[in-house]
Amino acid sequence: MMVKGHIESVPINWKIDTGAKRTFITEHVFNSIIEKPQLSPVNANYIAADGHSLKCKGEAVMLVIFNDHVFEHKIIVGGVKYNLLGEDFILKNRCTWDPDESSFIIKGSRFPLGGNDGKSGSGRVVALQTILVPAGHTRRL
Repeated sequence: MMVKGHIESVPINWKIDTGAKRTFITEHVFNSIIEKPQLSPVNANYIAADGHSLKCKGEAVMLVIFNDHVFEHKIIVGGVKYNLLGEDFILKNRCTWDPDESSFIIKGSRFPLGGNDGKSGSGRVVALQTILVPAGHTRRL
């Protein structure tokens, strides 16, 4: 699921990732910020779903903006291909989503879900069997 927003006034597409413990932006997005915040070293090692270690540039508190809703949040820069709105932001701001209305809800305010193409949003998936996919592998379902 994707949701559009801004980080430090830079337009951004967030991938909502409940599997990511922290919130990440790409180095490309960070480099687009005119008044960049000072980055601090990241004091943890993060592993991607495919098993490789993420090479993070640093972290800083930044403004995450959805329409007129502004949130200060600690963001990790680099190591990812997509901007990930992680579990830390989701839990802190009591986020939920409504698949019937294809919307992401932050503290009671609704924001439309959509991808880079503006067409993709949330969908329901029903698992008919349990499948274990080891780290570093993919499986088409």
